Amino acid sequence: QDPSRSLVPSNRITPSTTGRVAVVGMAARFGAIQNLSEYERALYHGTTGATSLPEKRWRFLGDDPNFLSKLGLDKGAPPHGCFVDKVDVDFKRLKTPLVPEDQLIPQQLLALSTIDRAIIDSGMSKGGRVAVIVGLGTDMELYRHRARVTMRERFDSSISKDSQKNSMNYVNRVGTSTSYVSYIGNLVATRISSLWGFTGPAFTITEGSNSVYRCLDVARDMLLKGDIDAAVIGGVDLCGSAEALYVKTRRSKMSTNNEPTISLDQSNDGFFVGEGCGALVLRRLEECDDVGSPAARMS
Repeated sequence: QDPSRSLVPSNRITPSTTGRVAVVGMAARFGAIQNLSEYERALYHGTTGATSLPEKRWRFLGDDPNFLSKLGLDKGAPPHGCFVDKVDVDFKRLKTPLVPEDQLIPQQLLALSTIDRAIIDSGMSKGGRVAVIVGLGTDMELYRHRARVTMRERFDSSISKDSQKNSMNYVNRVGTSTSYVSYIGNLVATRISSLWGFTGPAFTITEGSNSVYRCLDVARDMLLKGDIDAAVIGGVDLCGSAEALYVKTRRSKMSTNNEPTISLDQSNDGFFVGEGCGALVLRRLEECDDVGSPAARMS
């Protein structure tokens, strides 16, 4: 047995005596803002994590004036937004890729690395009755992946292997069975649970913009009933893909501003793209001293 697994799973149910839970660990990434320290400085200085559209993010669609016009960008320039460009991932620590062909999608990599940092921040050891609940939606780039698969099925023998490969990579660079499976959102929660040896439930919740609030509600209920000893909550959204914005602009106008504005600001001309990931670790308030981290009360 791994000696680092200090929390022994138990079926003993101990309901909360205070009816409150505490935040004992957290981590985040919002647009160009890499972590909570940068987020604090951004709040202090009044800056944002807005950037121009990262190069090659939309592949060929970023240079297509017809597509940009369909998004409401009549000037023909790609939008600004709080885009997540590069994600720093410790592949060795997260034990991924498991095989060289295993290529996870960026949304899953961002969620895994951010949630892992939040657990480390909590000071929690491996093992124990800990639930992992992640709020996320379907990554719309799945359809680009499906287009690549369809192309491969329809190529005939008259097209050279190199031409087939170049054409498929032009649409989507990743085309393995594991990359396709990585679009299954529940894998984020189960990978974290497996990495840390948690024995509590691990699942995802999809409820649009309310996903994370529902995660918190479910986790709080389980904590106060004594079903679990701690809960790891994550929320991730890489909503700035070309596919996602095409769908969203069918219902709402996208902002042409270079910086985000408040909802009722006179210069607000539509929704501003915001990507990111945040994670919290929760415990019952009366037990937060066991973690050794200052607790922020939650009702």
